[in-house]
Amino acid sequence: METEEKNFNDLRQKFTCKCGCGRNNTTDDFLSKISFAQTITGIDYPITSGCRCPQHNVEVEGSQDSPSLYGAHADIANETPFNCFLIIKGLLMAGLERFRIYPHHIHVDQHPTYPIPSFVWANYPPKIKKEV
Repeated sequence: METEEKNFNDLRQKFTCKCGCGRNNTTDDFLSKISFAQTITGIDYPITSGCRCPQHNVEVEGSQDSPSLYGAHADIANETPFNCFLIIKGLLMAGLERFRIYPHHIHVDQHPTYPIPSFVWANYPPKIKKEV
């Protein structure tokens, strides 16, 4: 049981805001589903984005109502088509149904007001950063 709790806490740390502020409001429900998906596929998902504080969300040009602010969002690095398939399979089997597939990552979330299911193949150019 201790090992299971340690693994859960280690996974939770991957979702901490990347700006260094320490914000991590990842919901236990969302985290449990990601953990279960990893168990199903046998892959440790490389989380590149999870929770964001409001300031960091603005800095990365996230939407004002981004699921990353609610603690129910992950961007998972996707390096090969086979890994993409396995990750999506695991997420679906874990009960997650909102995806956006980008060239190098999979976005998955449980936004409290967005419609589900939603599956988007988002192969459009990356955002162009504004000069400050």
